[in-house]
Amino acid sequence: MSAQSTAAIIKKAGRSLQKLHLDLITSDTVDAILNYCPNISILKIYNKDDNDNINLCKLLSGMKGMKLKKLDLIFNSAFTSKLGRILPLSLDSLTLLDVNPTFYKFLEEFLNGIQAQLSSLTISFLGKCLPEILKVIRDYVKSKNVLKTLNFTSHPLRYMCEKELNDILVMKQELHENVNVLIDYSKDYYNLEMAA
Repeated sequence: MSAQSTAAIIKKAGRSLQKLHLDLITSDTVDAILNYCPNISILKIYNKDDNDNINLCKLLSGMKGMKLKKLDLIFNSAFTSKLGRILPLSLDSLTLLDVNPTFYKFLEEFLNGIQAQLSSLTISFLGKCLPEILKVIRDYVKSKNVLKTLNFTSHPLRYMCEKELNDILVMKQELHENVNVLIDYSKDYYNLEMAA
């Protein structure tokens, strides 16, 4: 489907559109969402094209006044780290997909920029889960003190090794009853239905 067709469908759905899954973000789709769809509460953006970063930034910053509750986002570049500070304050649940553990400094910048009071955070690793990235996540959880659920997944074709699982279990013990820490291999976030 062309970008213009997608934008036309989004525009036609208008105020009734509450859930949206985008694989490609264009200026036409961004304009349609921001001008006609104020009721989007669930947004899944599976955009891997770095050329769309300007449109992604425009979309998320334009949604500040909307009631977005859940966002799934691919975390695949240094640019993505800048997006934390422009996420809508209404955001309650965030899923970061394809997190490259070597990007832990970028993840730290992203998480520290978030002003929304997240109750749920899901991290889906693309590669090996390094201790440095777990420290960044643990520090975020402790500093914000509002998160209720922290879910770790890995790419469907790659399972976590015993050391990674043990490191997550140690984190779970450190956070004890404050945060429900889950490890989930059963979800393939790219193929899930739009069910909330």
